[in-house]
Amino acid sequence: MSGDTKQQYTLLPASSLVLDPGKSHHHRQERRPRYSVVTNGEATIHSDRDWRFLSFVESKNFHYCQALIVALNVLVMAGQTDDPDFALWWYADNVFMVIYVVEIVCRLLYLSGSRHHGHHRSTHRHDTVSAKHLHHRVREERQDTEQTRTDSGHLENQGWTWCWCPSKDMYVHIVDVFIVLIGVVELWVGPLIQIIAEGSGSKHNWTWVEFMRLLRLLRLLWFIRIFPMAVNLIKGFGNMLQSFAMTFMVLLTFTWIHAVICTHFLGQGRAFGRNGDHGEFHEAVSLIEENFHSTTVSLFTLFRITTTDDWFAIAHPLIELDSRWMLLFIEFILFASWTMISVLTAVASDSMVAAASDRQEAQMRLQEVKRQQFREFLSQAFRDADVDQNNMLDKQEFNAMMTNQRIQDLMAASGATNDIRELEQNWEMLDIDGSGTLTIDEFVVGLGYLQEGLSTKHVLNSETEIKRLNMKAEQWLGSISLKMENMRRTNIELLAHLREQERDALEQLHSLSAWTQRTAKLHPSAFPPHVMVLLDPIESLKELD
Repeated sequence: MSGDTKQQYTLLPASSLVLDPGKSHHHRQERRPRYSVVTNGEATIHSDRDWRFLSFVESKNFHYCQALIVALNVLVMAGQTDDPDFALWWYADNVFMVIYVVEIVCRLLYLSGSRHHGHHRSTHRHDTVSAKHLHHRVREERQDTEQTRTDSGHLENQGWTWCWCPSKDMYVHIVDVFIVLIGVVELWVGPLIQIIAEGSGSKHNWTWVEFMRLLRLLRLLWFIRIFPMAVNLIKGFGNMLQSFAMTFMVLLTFTWIHAVICTHFLGQGRAFGRNGDHGEFHEAVSLIEENFHSTTVSLFTLFRITTTDDWFAIAHPLIELDSRWMLLFIEFILFASWTMISVLTAVASDSMVAAASDRQEAQMRLQEVKRQQFREFLSQAFRDADVDQNNMLDKQEFNAMMTNQRIQDLMAASGATNDIRELEQNWEMLDIDGSGTLTIDEFVVGLGYLQEGLSTKHVLNSETEIKRLNMKAEQWLGSISLKMENMRRTNIELLAHLREQERDALEQLHSLSAWTQRTAKLHPSAFPPHVMVLLDPIESLKELD
């Protein structure tokens, strides 16, 4: 592939309908997904009969069976050690060796087939990536699955080749092959060499054959591959090595100083002298010199004191000679046995806690990265499903996108845990404002939360939303209360004005009635009768009522 040409590659499962010209269409029925490389709309999909046939070597059940066989082989080796003349052991060794050879051959064929055809065990995933991201995506898929992964890859397309890259598992396979070859040499080749050598009359030391047989114990490393807790434990030991080394250095220095002092004064007799007969203390002096006659012996004796198992048998002869020597044992046991051993325990505990914390933080970071990638995928899916390009997704477009098999496969590969049918039924849940359309934020955030499991974060988010809603409700209620109070004051003022106007109207009516009555007395014909009735105060009040 030329460096100035940028091509886009799409990772497709083997069940895809895109086929290489000339290949029969029965390849559409392939069940197990794998990666192929698509360039400019054309794809190459190879036959993977070996892949389908030998894929069982990477299954968990096969690993468990192999671990069981290794455990049985170790038990047989223990029986051989106790009773080497039992005839059944020879047949058992050959059966186990045949199983190991068959397993290694199948695994090598599987790896070679994967290398030739570009197979890779993974979940369904369709996505378009550039060439520089292709290898990273393949490795990412290997980390997402729970089973042991294929350790090689070979992607070919129109003249360019994606090179085969070994991984950590490849080195484990190499060790397995080496151990099996040693077993073959020890069990099958070794006896043949012995027969030839004995026939020629030459004598050789054959202890190396027994040593090679013991190397089969290395296959117990299978248990480390199968059980993740064992891997975490080994990583914890690796993290605490530096702290352990410093602690052991302090302990060794302290013990070495005491060993030199004890050898100088006790082993060489400078503390109690070598001249003359010690009489009744002769046996005690002999024991002391035996325990401290050289620096290395003194160092081992002090190590025995560190265990505090038989320290009194070492200290008693010396204390019998001089009781002041008990101070030496007191300070040595206090520091070496109690203090430093407690420090080692504390270092181990602290390292394990730190390793667990780092592992949790790494898992959280990985989950956050996957969550961000999933939301980016949802954003791209939203833009692809938005047919009318209005940045809104109606229910028809939403259902069309969710029923698309490619989208379903990609969502499953991205770690979505919700059933697609449930997502279709949760349209109302995603459509928060009830407008019948989804914005990109409603779509991405809604589906992102639906595919996540319940955690403390979701509870905290719910609590925060409830508090925010409560604060808004309190603000709304306060605003409504203020408006109601203003309205009440306005009504009181209006009522007071109306009552004042009513008093003014009554005063004016009384004044008018008094004037009309005086006028009627002075001029009886001044007002018609119906006007006088209207101007009567009593009738006027009735009219007002």
